[in-house]
Amino acid sequence: MKGKKANKKDATIFGLIEAKYLRNIHRWEIEKKKNRNENKQNAMDEINEIRKSLIDQLHRFDESRHGDYRVKLNSETKEIYGLIFASYIYNEKKGNKRRKYIPNI
Repeated sequence: MKGKKANKKDATIFGLIEAKYLRNIHRWEIEKKKNRNENKQNAMDEINEIRKSLIDQLHRFDESRHGDYRVKLNSETKEIYGLIFASYIYNEKKGNKRRKYIPNI
């Protein structure tokens, strides 16, 4: 397309990737401790739900279009690829529980 203005009708998808980001702290739930002015923070684990949704999204893609784009997948199996990014954050006061977290991914 050198020298031409690119537009959607000329674009082709050659690979589909479903990406997920896993971390041990997804969102903070703040609870008031009874009879105190302090807040308690709890990370809510969503790893199982994310894995289940990823499994549902990884499948053979036989369609010739995705939205407004042509699809011509390069892979022989025509599968959607999965990519998982994972991170781990911890509070030094509460201790490092990475060895317990990592196998759950």
